[in-house]
Amino acid sequence: MISKTVKFDRLFLFFLFWFSTSKLFITLVERNFAEKENINTFALISINLLGMKRILMSIVMLISALNIFAEPDVKVRMGLQAGYNMSSWNGDFKEAYGNSFKHGFNAGVVAEIQLNSKWSIQPGFLFCSEGTKLDSLPYTSLSVDGPLSAIVPKIEVSGVLQDVKVGAMGLKLPVDIMYSIYNVGPGRLVPSLGLYVTGYIGGKTWENGTFAQESVFKSNWEADKEQSKDLIPDEFDYGLSFKIMYELMKEEVNGMYWQVGVSRGFTSCQNMVIMASFGYKFQYLKGLRSRYNTGILEYNP
Repeated sequence: MISKTVKFDRLFLFFLFWFSTSKLFITLVERNFAEKENINTFALISINLLGMKRILMSIVMLISALNIFAEPDVKVRMGLQAGYNMSSWNGDFKEAYGNSFKHGFNAGVVAEIQLNSKWSIQPGFLFCSEGTKLDSLPYTSLSVDGPLSAIVPKIEVSGVLQDVKVGAMGLKLPVDIMYSIYNVGPGRLVPSLGLYVTGYIGGKTWENGTFAQESVFKSNWEADKEQSKDLIPDEFDYGLSFKIMYELMKEEVNGMYWQVGVSRGFTSCQNMVIMASFGYKFQYLKGLRSRYNTGILEYNP
């Protein structure tokens, strides 16, 4: 009889294969549309929804593993996390404008759900400040401000901005698969691979919001619709992340942890984030564990 751990390992490998092939399929669809000059808005929206659906289905697959492969004494730990991150936009943005990393932060809550002695799933809910720094940003304005705007026809005003900070504040939902390596010094080492979805709710570039209708990115496209629409940032970001966490398991400091990681997005921004966080995880919630659970993770010094 195949053990639950072996079954979970096989599911994890299948999940990676499925995610990779679906990413390849979407890439081929995007390239097919990119070769056509008259791509319509519905096609662009369909591509984005297809990518978002793939990420959300992946998250559902991860969480569904709880009901299939979890041990009888599933444990849930809540935690608080805050840290520093630096982010940059790549792809067409880097090619057109040049870029460098922008400093930011992240803060929020996480919940580690232990499947067995080695494997865990950790969803989180974070507020994050991301974005990028552009070496130069051309702009085109077609509006006339002031009292003469009602009688003066619209004129085109253009120029180039230097060293532009692009702000992007959002709510991030990461879901990570974690593997615990015990007896590493006074604690455990936990590498993880996961998915994330981010919805941006604010941020400013130059005079207007980064994602607003009057943003400099959308104004530039309205003035020259022959340029790539990939130079308009998406309000949603999704992608893959890899992290390494180290948690202390000594009785007097049990629950404190440090984490570093990197993530890469699949939207037009190709958002790359390097992060470093510090956090604390509380004891297991008694209301979310079975009668078989007697305490914290097993540790043999």
